[in-house]
Amino acid sequence: MATILLIEADELLRNVLRKFLQWDGHTVVVSATGQRALDQVESRPIDIVVSEISLPGEDGLALIRSLVSRAGAKPVIALSYTRQTVRRGMAARARTAGADAVLSSPFTLEDLRGTLNELIKGTAAA
Repeated sequence: MATILLIEADELLRNVLRKFLQWDGHTVVVSATGQRALDQVESRPIDIVVSEISLPGEDGLALIRSLVSRAGAKPVIALSYTRQTVRRGMAARARTAGADAVLSSPFTLEDLRGTLNELIKGTAAA
């Protein structure tokens, strides 16, 4: 299974996603802020990044660009929870910033699992 860096500001949602990913057998490293996530990418091997786009007080797109440049070719899944980010074209902008996949609300845990599995298979084949 993969080592996943999960970047999510909301503590409850972060814990739910962490437990779900661990249940699937992944090792999960969590971060509530972009700076902490960048520090974690520098200090340990990460296979996949799952990041909220709209982090409070932070530019989620700039964070994705930084993660891609620091983590190299590691896949990034961007999470968009609000219709406002969807209306602003955030999914397309997240892909331009370097996200390999974008899950927009409403999405299910099964959607996340499927996207992760596709990206894991893709990196294993490369």
